Amino acid sequence: MARQPTSGHEGEAPQKLRTSRQVYDQIRWDPRLDPAAFVIGYETRESGAEEIGLPRFDPEGDIPWHRIRYIRQGTTTVWDRRSRVDLLEGKRSAPAPSAQCGLDARPVHRSALALIPPREAWAPIEAIRQAHDRHVERWMPHINLLYGFLPEAAFAEARGAIAAALRDVAPFEVTLDDVRRFQHRAGATVWLHPRSEPPGALEALQARLEALFPRCSEQSTVSAGGFTPHLSIAQLRGEDGEDGEALVAEWRRMLPITFQARAIHLLSRRGDEAFAIRHAVPLGEPSPEGGDR
Repeated sequence: MARQPTSGHEGEAPQKLRTSRQVYDQIRWDPRLDPAAFVIGYETRESGAEEIGLPRFDPEGDIPWHRIRYIRQGTTTVWDRRSRVDLLEGKRSAPAPSAQCGLDARPVHRSALALIPPREAWAPIEAIRQAHDRHVERWMPHINLLYGFLPEAAFAEARGAIAAALRDVAPFEVTLDDVRRFQHRAGATVWLHPRSEPPGALEALQARLEALFPRCSEQSTVSAGGFTPHLSIAQLRGEDGEDGEALVAEWRRMLPITFQARAIHLLSRRGDEAFAIRHAVPLGEPSPEGGDR
C-alpha cells in the first residue's frame, strides 16, 4: 500500500514522503526491480512536464531532484510528489549493501572509471566545452567506462584488481573522428565518437572492466544498444536549430584528434569539488605500483 502522509495515531506527526532520490536508489539497486520498466516525470521551465527512462537519468546531471514530479512503472504511478503516493515503500526486504568499501560495494555517482585523453589533446576539446558544456567545471574531458563506480574508499583495493585484470591489455590508439548526438525531447547532448585501433579495443576494455565489477553496469544497460563510448562536449536545446547545425559542422573541422590510451583512471568527486584523478592504472603492466596522481 502507498505510504500515507498522516499517522494513524492521534497526536503523532505525519510521516514524511520518501524523497525522489530514495525511490530512485531503491529501483536502481534492488535486484527484484527492473530499472528499464520505470519512467521519471519531471518539470521543465521550457515545456512543462517531460519524461525520461529511469536508466537514462543522470543523478549528477541537469535535472534537479526537486523537479521530479512522479515515477511510474508502465501505466502505474509508483511515486508522486503532489499526491503523496509511494507504492514501493516497504517493498525491500533487506537494506541495500553497504557502499563504504569493498569490491562488491554499491556503485555511486560520485566516482567513475574513465579514459582521460592526454593533456596535449585537450585544447580544442576544452575550447568547445568552455562555451557549450554545463559540466565543464565538474568533469575533465573523459570517456566513461564505468559510471557509477565504487566509492572512493574502495579505490585502493580496486586498483590492484584492475591492474591484475588488465596486465595483458596493451595500450592502443584512440581517434576522435566524428561529432554525434544523443537526441532528447528538448535538445541533444553532443559528443565526440572515439574509434580505437585495433578496432573494438575500447569496447573490449569496457566489457572486461564491467565483468570485474558486475554491479557497475550502468554504461552498458542505459540503452538498448549497449555500451556507447563517447566524449561529451556540449548540450544543445531544441531552439538552437540552424545555429546548432552550424556549430556541429564547425566542430567536425577540428577532427580527427588521435592519442594513445595508455592508462585508465579512477576518478572521484569530494563535496562540491570537481571530479579528480585519484589513481591511474597503466595498461599492459603486471604491477599496480605507480600511477597515482
